[in-house]
Amino acid sequence: MSNKSILILASITIVIIIAATLSTRSRAPLSVIETPLLNPELKSRVNDVSQFIIESKEESVHITRQDNNNWVVMQSDNYPAQFDMVKKLILEMSDLTILSEKTSNPALYSELGVEDHTDENSDSKLLSLLDSTGETIASIIIGDKRGMDSLYVRNAASSNSFQVKGQPEVSADPKDWIVKELLNIDNKRVMEVTIEHPDDEMLILKREQGSENFALQTLPEGRKTRSEYFTNQPGTFLADLSIQDAKSQENFTYPQDQVITAIKTYDGLVATIHSAKIDNINHASLSFSVDENLIQAGDSPQEGIVIGEQTDASPNVRLEAKNLNEKVRNWVFIIPQSKQLLLSKRTEELTDIIEEESEVSQ
Repeated sequence: MSNKSILILASITIVIIIAATLSTRSRAPLSVIETPLLNPELKSRVNDVSQFIIESKEESVHITRQDNNNWVVMQSDNYPAQFDMVKKLILEMSDLTILSEKTSNPALYSELGVEDHTDENSDSKLLSLLDSTGETIASIIIGDKRGMDSLYVRNAASSNSFQVKGQPEVSADPKDWIVKELLNIDNKRVMEVTIEHPDDEMLILKREQGSENFALQTLPEGRKTRSEYFTNQPGTFLADLSIQDAKSQENFTYPQDQVITAIKTYDGLVATIHSAKIDNINHASLSFSVDENLIQAGDSPQEGIVIGEQTDASPNVRLEAKNLNEKVRNWVFIIPQSKQLLLSKRTEELTDIIEEESEVSQ
């Protein structure tokens, strides 16, 4: 074999080897670059979190897990917290991953919003997650958001700040954490509304079964009902009733100018609401009873009734009242202005003066 042939053969062999090597590399798995967690300990101890505190310059909230695993808001006298919100925050905080390291210079913290939450012009929040013994698992200063899916943070015990992937909602306002939905009793069930004012003015609104509109039973002489729109409003108080905050009734006393409203349904459920405006805040407490005269003789206990919610099935009113009382007992609720107005209607709001027709001279 000539030298030329040997050279050609060698060249072909090298090309084949190179091609085989490239082919093998192309089929090899790519290396996965892991993004470091901001708080690995929090990730490993996420189920140990039993309480957390969120502090801002002006307010703070402390949410804790009770022995029955219910989460409560301490600033609202241990009223139930929204479990989905609590769970979402803890999981999202444990999943924060570092995108890039930022400044460790305290003079530049304010540019990222990661200065101490106690600073005069600070908008940051300090989030501390603790276990059942009070030991801190993680303490993080939450700074400014960046784009749609990241924000700046700083571990409270460290000078380093980071941009992390994730944007958990962190509110230091206790009212943002409580369970807002209280009850929802279908307006179609309501038969009668009585409103008693502290100056002895009383309104009674009633409608016959099958009718859509309430009639004012306490219509004064010389006045006429304004319209069904106004007389029908008080009967909607128990429908979609949400609250803004709650406090324990233990240390609460209603003022003398409280209004007492009673709402009665065709099937015998009776709601009694005490309400008052104190320091321009609307307070209301509820209790439930039954009118035995209205309960049908064939009423029988039903299991699985949904507390105070609309249902196609006829409710067991005695059981409904019991369940509702367990939910509202010992609480004073802060309610929206729109609901408070329904409890405090006066005759002049629902009626107009009947004007006498002037005599036509002959």
